[in-house]
Amino acid sequence: KINGTNIEGKYDDVGTLNQDGNIFAGATTINSSAVSVAGKVSNAFSFTSASSHHIRLTSTTVTSMSDDNVGSIMFWTNQSTFGGKIFSICDSTANTEWNIFAGTGGKVAVEITSTGTTILTAETATGLVPLSTWTHVALVNNATNYVCYINGATVTWTVTAGTDGKWFNDISVVDNARIGNRNFNALGETTFYSGNLDDFRYYSTALTSIEILSIYA
Repeated sequence: KINGTNIEGKYDDVGTLNQDGNIFAGATTINSSAVSVAGKVSNAFSFTSASSHHIRLTSTTVTSMSDDNVGSIMFWTNQSTFGGKIFSICDSTANTEWNIFAGTGGKVAVEITSTGTTILTAETATGLVPLSTWTHVALVNNATNYVCYINGATVTWTVTAGTDGKWFNDISVVDNARIGNRNFNALGETTFYSGNLDDFRYYSTALTSIEILSIYA
């Protein structure tokens, strides 16, 4: 725990779950042989988009997360290409999704769509998440606005469409969650991440800057 806040889920490497009050427990389905490699913290998941590597969370996990109106997502990323979805929670048959990714030029971005309507798109400046470099990303939503941290420090967050502060409970019915890709709008498994992810965490609370820094450190 961090100052009494439960870690809702923490993936460290393939076959290993470190948890405290963990909604991810037993929820790992590792697809297409995503492998374990040396990481930033200990071991990391290694994803290759050409091999469709990704991790599926169970329906129980999806149901629990879909009710949240605040939360914190964080991870170490060392990616080989830009654009692949790092985490998503979606409807496999409709244009409904929440996803986070590192876009072209090394910016962190979030896209939220509900039944085809844009709820929020927002992003950081470019150059913050370079390729082939371990970078810690934390995104906190307090139901009013997002705060993005890169390597423990806050960075400018710009809303380009919709309303800041939207989270999982602001979108319509979802039926799946993924680490390393997305599954939405009858497109199947798509938009795969390439690179390594370490110490992926989700909290159902909005962590403070002190808590974020303690995790990063």
